[in-house]
Amino acid sequence: MIGETISHYVIREKLGEGGMGVVYRAEDTRLQRTVALKFLPPELTRDEDAKQRFVQEARAASALDHPNICTIHDIDETDDGRLFISMTCYEGETLKERVKRGSLEFADVAELGLGIARGLAKAHGRGIVHRDIKPANVFITEDGRAKILDFGLATLAGQSRRTREGTTVGTVSYMSPEQARGRRVDHRTDIWSLGVTLYEMITGQRPFTADNEHAVLYTIIHETPERVAALRDDVPPLLQAIVERCVQKDPEARYQTVAELSDDLVRLKEDRDRLGVGERHERTDHHGRSLPTSRRPAGCPRGGPRRRGHPAPLACGKEVCRWLDRREEPARREVPRGPPVRGRRRAGRAGVPGRPCGISRFAALAARAVRRALPCSPDERDAHLRGQ
Repeated sequence: MIGETISHYVIREKLGEGGMGVVYRAEDTRLQRTVALKFLPPELTRDEDAKQRFVQEARAASALDHPNICTIHDIDETDDGRLFISMTCYEGETLKERVKRGSLEFADVAELGLGIARGLAKAHGRGIVHRDIKPANVFITEDGRAKILDFGLATLAGQSRRTREGTTVGTVSYMSPEQARGRRVDHRTDIWSLGVTLYEMITGQRPFTADNEHAVLYTIIHETPERVAALRDDVPPLLQAIVERCVQKDPEARYQTVAELSDDLVRLKEDRDRLGVGERHERTDHHGRSLPTSRRPAGCPRGGPRRRGHPAPLACGKEVCRWLDRREEPARREVPRGPPVRGRRRAGRAGVPGRPCGISRFAALAARAVRRALPCSPDERDAHLRGQ
């Protein structure tokens, strides 16, 4: 089809192919813009009633003006009756392609998950349920924004499958239990599918797998997936709780709206301590020349010391000391004064009443090492270590 003209679109190149059709990059000769054309498989459009239902839902989705939803420009069909959709053409990759390279950072999971949730909230507010949320239907643009693809296609595929073989709708591994049972679904089925997608983003694998589709459906209905914390270290507790609540078998036990899910993802995104990431900031030497950038450690105040010292190590030393003190506080004890020990250079140093031992003593040694190591003025170091 490369080089052919269909309606007012000139096909330029093939972008990809999947179970829901073939996608081409094309030029819109009327508006002089680049678009993506998705041609649906013929078997999905043989049923005229299903085709009309799809057209109606796709038109409703095209009215959704949201930065996290792929914009649909037009729906048309070829002379031989093949249905195709004209969409905005983005540069980037699908989430499925991204996950193939390995699990994502927690900050990226929170950012992309929040974008998907906000896009779904817009659709659910208009009474539109996607029914097939999965990594292949999420596109990540070059600037890192998540775009939801293929609104309405799951409904069309479901009608076609029921006509042909009486099976359910959706991609099996991401189906909710009510989908797997063939029951009526609502917006909470998208919340389940988003939870499965988050699980895959964190661990790099799907929570429900088996040798065949029927076995996968059984695991979705009857089995509990392994916790993400068991498959990856340092998973933030809030992120673990979000995933577990999304994939509850009972729809009443899940988030009831994606707005609730979005609130928790916002909390996760804003909590730098949980994500274990910091903010990039500028470093300069004593001549004012820029040094290689580093991440501001979690908890380091904005606008920390940026002059001749080393702000990142200074803040790290401060946080280490505070963390050690917190660890020691519940079990803090005093060392009783004992009899003088012969040969000690400074008598009573280790046995002075009131001096904490254990972790807090190590914290004091760490603070002393930080003070000695950093080329800042003593007053500036002490003030920063005290949190001033």
